[in-house]
Amino acid sequence: AMARRVDSNENLRWQKDWDAKHVWIDSITEKEGKFTLMGSAQSDGDVTQLAHRLSASMYFEDVQPEGSAKGSSGPGGVTVYNFKITGTVRY
Repeated sequence: AMARRVDSNENLRWQKDWDAKHVWIDSITEKEGKFTLMGSAQSDGDVTQLAHRLSASMYFEDVQPEGSAKGSSGPGGVTVYNFKITGTVRY
């Protein structure tokens, strides 16, 4: 069912050349089936790609990126975007 949703919805498709090295996960918490993922990324687009890939997984649902905010410069002076993604874990 998830594969059909991804195939039929362009917004759920991901970029094949996306590099996951552009995302840093700082923490993952889970309580009563709800998860919160906090981290940093090189761009808003990287946050979107991570959320798309979580949404396409059979292990997560209701994945919601709750915005990203431009943060401080990271390693090498690269601007980073702090983000929070929430959702439900399927057991």
